[in-house]
Amino acid sequence: MKNSGICICSLLGGMVIGSVVTLLVTPKTGKEIRDSIRGFVDSELDRVKCRCKDIERDIESKIQHS
Repeated sequence: MKNSGICICSLLGGMVIGSVVTLLVTPKTGKEIRDSIRGFVDSELDRVKCRCKDIERDIESKIQHS
């Protein structure tokens, strides 16, 4: 299980690094890149918040049914 966690973290880290490098080498202005990064981060934060709420509801449901 420990190796799976390391593998997943490595995969996610590689994806983030690859995304950042891609954004930095594209022929866009600084403002366009910043806006693009800001939009990406905002959408990912919203996605994570929604997922956290789903997990919280699942946990509460399992506690109530125990």
